[in-house]
Amino acid sequence: MVSTVRGRWAQYYTQLSTSAKLILILSLALAPLGVIALLASLQSTRMADAQRRSELRVAATEATRKLATELASDIVVLRDAGQRMDSAPNSPEPCTRVEALLSSRGTGHVPFALFGVASAPLCATAGMALNRPASLFDGSISFRTSGDMLDVIVPSPAGSNVAVTRYTPQMLARFAEPAGYGSAYRMTIDIDGAPLVIAERNGETDFDRTEGVSMPVGVGPLSLSMTVASAQFGAAEALLTFLPLLMWASASAVGFYVVDRLLIRPLKVLRTSVATYEPGSSRRALTRTPAIEIRELETSFAAFADRLAEREHDLERALSDQVRLTREVHHRVKNNLQVIASLISLHARDSVSSDAELAYASIQRRVDALAIVHRNHYAELEQSHGIDAKALLSELIGNFRANPKPAMMPPTITLAASPLYVTQDTAIPLAFLFTEIAELALFADPTALLAVTVVASGDPGAEARVATLDIASAALRPPTQGEQTPAFRIIEGLARQLRAPMKFDSARHAYTFEFATLGDINFS
Repeated sequence: MVSTVRGRWAQYYTQLSTSAKLILILSLALAPLGVIALLASLQSTRMADAQRRSELRVAATEATRKLATELASDIVVLRDAGQRMDSAPNSPEPCTRVEALLSSRGTGHVPFALFGVASAPLCATAGMALNRPASLFDGSISFRTSGDMLDVIVPSPAGSNVAVTRYTPQMLARFAEPAGYGSAYRMTIDIDGAPLVIAERNGETDFDRTEGVSMPVGVGPLSLSMTVASAQFGAAEALLTFLPLLMWASASAVGFYVVDRLLIRPLKVLRTSVATYEPGSSRRALTRTPAIEIRELETSFAAFADRLAEREHDLERALSDQVRLTREVHHRVKNNLQVIASLISLHARDSVSSDAELAYASIQRRVDALAIVHRNHYAELEQSHGIDAKALLSELIGNFRANPKPAMMPPTITLAASPLYVTQDTAIPLAFLFTEIAELALFADPTALLAVTVVASGDPGAEARVATLDIASAALRPPTQGEQTPAFRIIEGLARQLRAPMKFDSARHAYTFEFATLGDINFS
């Protein structure tokens, strides 16, 4: 299994270009340096984050302490006011005292409202128009949010009077602001899981990487949370991280420049020279390169090109001689067939009986069929494509019309065919099949119409396909069982040559044969 995987990777590697291999090797060589630099950068970032977390915890502790001190002081003032209201319900002294104490500190004015048993407040600062809140039976302090503000509800010891203070986020932020903490931060107060944002230092509201800490305030269920951005990715960390990339880029550039100058560019010039080389043309010289192996390769190619030109010249001369010899052989065969046809015609004229004359005419038509096939085969060799079946059948039909039986009118033969091309091995059986079946029809009834159809089948555009030869005439009959006449034996033998069964359609009095073609070919 391991050897198979290794062989597969080796195959992929060998298919890479030289430039890709160079970059791959340099990348693997510089990978350890990149890992070391990356680990150093991560360690530096972790140390900066640890320091940031330590500073954040100190600042959150200070903020929690300051906020608890301010809230506890205000709660004491409100509790004292409630106790005074329990002793003297109609006295204005608690309102005056609370306002004086809450306004005397440097943290700013704190809105408040004091309620007796009635729903309307006994006294309240501006912006505190609200109904009397329900106080707990045990007299414990409660906290609630009103929009983006925090309400602290302080009942009197007897529970009949209630004091309320309202803190805006700005007030709470002033209460809890840690001294000397210059980093951007976000501060929230959580009341039973409901967060209230009280500070967003320097407008920073979203951090990519954050550090956070949460501490109980110590006053009721309040807890304070602070969030700051983690240590920034500085110039030193960036340099350590991107240094391997810079080294890889510079090493790749230098290596590629050297390989391109010494190897790739001379090879491209040599490849162009080889691709565009033609026998007898001048060869393009390589650019000057210090690579002696490339120069030796150019010399070897020049010697090979010279030998190839000589060999091609010899092949052209031999081909020319072969073409002349082939043309001479075809010319002689054509002449011999014409001589045979002429001799048969002379003997037919001297025959003393009509049967002999008919026999000579039948033989002459078969010789003519062979001559027509030979002539079309010669045209095939000249034009480098197959024999046109339509042209072949047209010439055979013309020969039948031009040489009718003695004392008979020319036969009526129709042809419907597409331009289909066949080999000589198919053309010869086709020509003799038509000749034999036409002889049968004309012998039975010289006046009967003979319809010849060639229909192509199979996928259009295929390299090779099948066509059907259909010969129909009212004078044709099917062969009887066991019939051994020469004509039917010849037809069966020719059908076997086409490797197709002989079919007879009794309804149309037609013989049908399938044969292979070379498809519809456009030789224009």
